[in-house]
Amino acid sequence: KSSSDSIHSNVLIVLHGLGDTAAPYIQFGTQLNLPQTDLIILQAPHKLPAGLDGYLWYDTFEKDGNCKFIRNRMNIYYIIFFI
Repeated sequence: KSSSDSIHSNVLIVLHGLGDTAAPYIQFGTQLNLPQTDLIILQAPHKLPAGLDGYLWYDTFEKDGNCKFIRNRMNIYYIIFFI
């Protein structure tokens, strides 16, 4: 969303959390109505496993359902770097 005053001095990038979607943040970002600020609200690319609603940014779960912790911090750094 472009800034309402057509001045593009700032960018606010919003990443949703595990299991969420970008949808609720679109309205939130619009309600902020930040001057001179463009909003970029990103949707994670991977659907949650087992048919659950929501998305995740990177492979978070082992095949047995346990969470992966070791690599996750580096994955976040890569996501932010490539934005």
